Amino acid sequence: MKTAGKDQETLNSIVLCGDNSYSDKMLVTIKSIMAHNRNVAIYVINTDIPQEWFISIRKRLQLLHSDIIDVKIEKPDWEHFKTAFHINQTTFYRYLIPQYVPADKALYLDSDLIVTNDISHLFKLDIDDYYIAAVENRTFKKGFNAGVMLINLKKWRAENITVELIQLTYKKHDEVATADQSIMNMRFGANWYRLNPTYNFQIGADKNLIFYKHYDQIAPLHKLPVVLHYLMDYKPWNHYNKGRLRDIWWQYYDMDWSQIIAYNSDHLNQERRLDVLIVTATDQLAHIEELLSALPYVNFHIFTWVVMSDKMLNLQRYENCKLYPASMQIIMEELFDSCDIFLGINLPNEVDQTLSQIKAMGKPIFAFSSTAKDKLGYSQIFDSVEEMASTIDSFKTIDYYIYDPH
Repeated sequence: MKTAGKDQETLNSIVLCGDNSYSDKMLVTIKSIMAHNRNVAIYVINTDIPQEWFISIRKRLQLLHSDIIDVKIEKPDWEHFKTAFHINQTTFYRYLIPQYVPADKALYLDSDLIVTNDISHLFKLDIDDYYIAAVENRTFKKGFNAGVMLINLKKWRAENITVELIQLTYKKHDEVATADQSIMNMRFGANWYRLNPTYNFQIGADKNLIFYKHYDQIAPLHKLPVVLHYLMDYKPWNHYNKGRLRDIWWQYYDMDWSQIIAYNSDHLNQERRLDVLIVTATDQLAHIEELLSALPYVNFHIFTWVVMSDKMLNLQRYENCKLYPASMQIIMEELFDSCDIFLGINLPNEVDQTLSQIKAMGKPIFAFSSTAKDKLGYSQIFDSVEEMASTIDSFKTIDYYIYDPH
């Protein structure tokens, strides 16, 4: 096992677990960590990730006063442990963290999440009396979600927790729903430190909350959380949008190491494109493809409550088109907040109430003369695609912060 270039006691220990099939997603998580943090040792517990993968990342991290440690283990005899459709056996590698990380504390992170800000302050938390610090499971409001855990390694070693968890898994794995997360909740009970939900914002929980009629627990998101965790099948790399904040994951996917290495401010500053919103219950959108072609640097968000037709889904061939098929009210409200311009280009126009809401927010509403309805208070009505595209293009882009803690 490679040891960190700096004294490991001076580095904050972060742990990921996975296999080679997930290494591309793991890399996005690592990029997001390093975009906002320095002086970390990232331990990756695995059985099959190539040496070259670690060498490539280590070269970058050493420029950031950090390191990555390849923790190769023999594949445990845990293939028979029950998991779930979105979980494989590598999830149980979390049990082994105290054996391979020498620190007193380590921050475990799932690899289907990204970090959007500095997390170094978490290592200063006093959790001496707790097994872990974690965030409540948002779907059921019972127990913790194990995707983000600040682990008290000293306490785990003193109480031989690794052995206890393995033994409990042999006995109970057939009886639990979420593999080692259920086992750890069973063992730790209430003895865990509650973190603010911003440290594990569980994307994908919304539909479960709706299913169980917990509508009061779904609120608009006004500030980007510190950790975005894409649960279950709400992965941002899936074909269609199913949850919130998909685009944030892709920002980090697309981030170059040179950006990360050169980054010295408190926030990641990026140029923001204009965001145009269309809410529709039909696939009859006037001149939509002409607008997408004429304005390649404008993001067009098309939202609908219903299943989209193939005609609509095929608009994804335009890189600046983001679709939200059969989506949720909460996502529409967040799009209302983030959009710069609203387009009323439906044929026929079936969203009069939506236009009224946008008007009340003071945002411009554009329409074509063929789609405009009387008395809805459009900001401008255009006779041609060229006129509308030119006006949209005249709006100046602005700079923005991915995350603003103020």
